[in-house]
Amino acid sequence: TSGSPLRFHDVEAESGEDQDGHEHEITPERLRELLDCKELKDVTSARLNLSARTQSLDSIGEILPNLTELDLSGSEIATLRDLGQSMCCNLRVLWLAHCNLKDLDCVDTMEQLEELYIPF
Repeated sequence: TSGSPLRFHDVEAESGEDQDGHEHEITPERLRELLDCKELKDVTSARLNLSARTQSLDSIGEILPNLTELDLSGSEIATLRDLGQSMCCNLRVLWLAHCNLKDLDCVDTMEQLEELYIPF
């Protein structure tokens, strides 16, 4: 990094369905609101609580193209494949504590990954 302090955006992203039975989708607008950030390309680190059972996580890497550090602790993620290919490209640090992770099947595709935290 260029000497700037690491900034985490603490987000408890709602998962599941709302009162009308609609799933909460991860969209640029939703992330802008949750992260309180106008320019999503400026987000380099985030702390999110998501469910791969009720949401597709594939688009996060495309929406946050400069994301290098991600804390998904407490999320519902069964496999690293749930994160999607676009998210795995730039991540250097990934936290997956208490996520019920069952499979590390694509960790070898995360070429930039330097640190992986998976405490139980």
